[in-house]
Order: sequence, then C-alpha cells, then structure tokens
Amino acid sequence: MSAAYTSNAVPFGGMTAEIFRAAVSLGTYNVESLALSIEVVEGKRPDVYGGDNGWWIVKGTTTGTAVIQCATTATPTLEPGDYFTVDFPVNSAGAATSYKVVIKSISDTRAAGEYRKQSCNVQVDSF
Repeated sequence: MSAAYTSNAVPFGGMTAEIFRAAVSLGTYNVESLALSIEVVEGKRPDVYGGDNGWWIVKGTTTGTAVIQCATTATPTLEPGDYFTVDFPVNSAGAATSYKVVIKSISDTRAAGEYRKQSCNVQVDSF
C-alpha cells in the first residue's frame, strides 16, 4: 500500500532536530513525538504535634519520552548522552523557549520500512 501523499518524503510526522554527541553533530533526525512533564518536589509542614499543617511543592526536573527516526544507513544509532535543542511556544503570544533535551536511556533500534526508530527517555538540561 502506498501513501496518497507524503510531504518531503518523510513518511511520519513530527519535527526535525539536529542531534549532537559531545558537541559534534550526528545529523538531522526526525523526532516523531516528544512529551515532556515537569516533576515536582513535595514537602509537608507538620504542626507542633507532628500532624498535618499544610504542604508545599516546587518545580523539579523536567523529563519525558521521545520516538526518534534514524535513516537506515546514513545516520548513527543514538546513545545515552546525545542531545538536541527544540523550541516550544510557552504563552498566548507564541513566544518560544529553547529546551536542551538530553537522551537518558534508549531502546534497541526497530525498523519501520526504510527508517529505524528508537524510543527513549529524555531529560531537559536547560530551558
């Protein structure tokens, strides 16, 4: 079965990102999905008898998951420590913030037609 229409000959949607290893570019990869979540650190404020008296939270580490495509022969397989930068809109005016996303752990490569895919856990280094 052939696709009715494929933009720029990329069979899957997503965004492109230049991925680096130790400040050396590995090339441009297609990031099919990137889902980030902000973890929180919670603390409790007990009363003088050790009972409940409220709680607080502060922003913690931003982590997430991604699925990244690699060309079968032309691009290296990704490894933990590889990273890329993406921009996301953060307000109603569309002002973007840059996120440096670092790959923490990654799955074995899986083939999908002419492309290889890797699922990975990521962590935001700076934003």
